[in-house]
Amino acid sequence: EMTFKNKLTFFVPVKITFDRSGKLLATPLKIKNSGEFSGLAGSDGFIELPKDQDVFSPGEAFRFYPWRTW
Repeated sequence: EMTFKNKLTFFVPVKITFDRSGKLLATPLKIKNSGEFSGLAGSDGFIELPKDQDVFSPGEAFRFYPWRTW
């Protein structure tokens, strides 16, 4: 679960894996702030968390922006 209380769209770098059924899973990477570009090196892209929501629970679906196409 993640909490982000600022009323801003939040872009979170993620690492992608797939479960046994082929469902895409995005694991958020821990970075200190939005300027920590080195934290993006291990990511596969980012997810966009909407500004009208404060709490984000595991299993919810959000738009994913990959750095590359599969």
